[in-house]
Amino acid sequence: CWVSSNLSLPAAGQFRAAVYEHELVVPFTCTQKLCTREQAIQMMEVNLAVLRRQVEQASTQGANIILLPEDGIHGYGFNRHTLRPFLEHVPTVADGSNPCYEDSLSDDAY
Repeated sequence: CWVSSNLSLPAAGQFRAAVYEHELVVPFTCTQKLCTREQAIQMMEVNLAVLRRQVEQASTQGANIILLPEDGIHGYGFNRHTLRPFLEHVPTVADGSNPCYEDSLSDDAY
């Protein structure tokens, strides 16, 4: 994480942003075969620990908003089937809507 020593406070109505990217720990074994939810959570926790530390550091340096990498928690290389253990199912009844829900695939509301 790069820090400038001459940072001033943002003006009223403005914010300071930070951009962070790291070398992901990609669960390659789970991109080829279906892992359990527990295995997926263990693998995501590795990346989450790195992201938590970096977000805390950026916050202490005055960042108000922090941009993290796409797929920075679970990684990449999955197919629709192998990605599922890394997702959390939110039932349609939770708030009455689900923009990802497809009527033709009733169990595909991930």
